[in-house]
This record gives sequence, C-alpha cells and structure tokens, in this order.
Amino acid sequence: MTPPPVRRGPEPRPPAVARLGWWWLVIAGFAGGVGWAATDHLLRATVTLGGSCLLGALLRLVLPPRLAGGLITRSRGFDVTLLIVFGAALLIAGFALDLRARV
Repeated sequence: MTPPPVRRGPEPRPPAVARLGWWWLVIAGFAGGVGWAATDHLLRATVTLGGSCLLGALLRLVLPPRLAGGLITRSRGFDVTLLIVFGAALLIAGFALDLRARV
C-alpha cells in the first residue's frame, strides 16, 4: 500500500467559505456596528449597520452571481430591495432617535 501524496503549498479554502465572496466585507461592517453598540456608541452603530446594508445592496446589484457569493439569497431585485429597506430604516432610526448615552 502506498501512502497518500503529500500536498505542498497553502491549504485550499473549504468550498463553503470560498463561495461567500464579498459577503465578508458586509459582515465586517456588521461586526463593526455591533462593536460600536457594545461600547454605547449607538449613533455610530446604526450608521455603520445601515451603511453595511446599503453596501451589501450595492454589491448585490453590481456583482455577477459568481462573485456575489453569500449575498445571494433570493432574486436580485428582492435582495437589493430588502437590503435598501433595512439600511434606510437603520439610518432613519439612528438619526431620528435620541441615542446619546445617559450617565
């Protein structure tokens, strides 16, 4: 019996991670927004989260399906519309509400 061949070079990414594509950029924005919220910077958090949704909508609109990766859930129109609605709602809430920290 011969041993399996030895691979040289970097390990390939798992297929599920490789398919996510630009989704990671949007998730990084969400993580930043959650970080702002955890430190009581709620206005910055809502702007970051809303901006991430709008960025996701823009990326979903302009990227071809093979590059959009994890941003694809349903049809392009539905994805873009939903992300714009969520992003706008977060931005409106962030600027309309008094989100200053009370000490």
